[in-house]
Amino acid sequence: MSSTIVSILKLSDFRAMKTYFEVAQNVSEFDKSQLELAIDVAVLQSNDADDDMAVQLTVDVNGTEAQYRNAGFTGSIVVVGFFDASLLKREHADDWETLLIYNGVTVLMGTVRTMYADLSAASPVGRLIIPAVNVSQMLNQPTIAGDAGLDE
Repeated sequence: MSSTIVSILKLSDFRAMKTYFEVAQNVSEFDKSQLELAIDVAVLQSNDADDDMAVQLTVDVNGTEAQYRNAGFTGSIVVVGFFDASLLKREHADDWETLLIYNGVTVLMGTVRTMYADLSAASPVGRLIIPAVNVSQMLNQPTIAGDAGLDE
């Protein structure tokens, strides 16, 4: 059975704005139990069109000096997804921004996971797979919710 799916939020493009991964020189293997993620979300609107929106997702792994020292690796990835939100705004006038954030982060998180796997695969200690995350729970944390404009 096949059917046509019409998306109310269209991803028109995405870009990796920053990719960084570093392994400490004395590390022979990853301590994957020492994986600390810091997430930041921003929503941007185009100056050219009201319906052209962007979601910027920053995912830092073991970003503090103590986390890096304990685990032996650190990294940071920033990706931006560009969305046409015209249909989303029409069909969900009251909560379109929340839906944009949730869906944008969900789409971009898969990209970030792949990028970390690819970057780390070239390291001397092998591929790091970031676990799946609960986007709803992640976005409702006060520090992220405030940054993303969601209600706390």
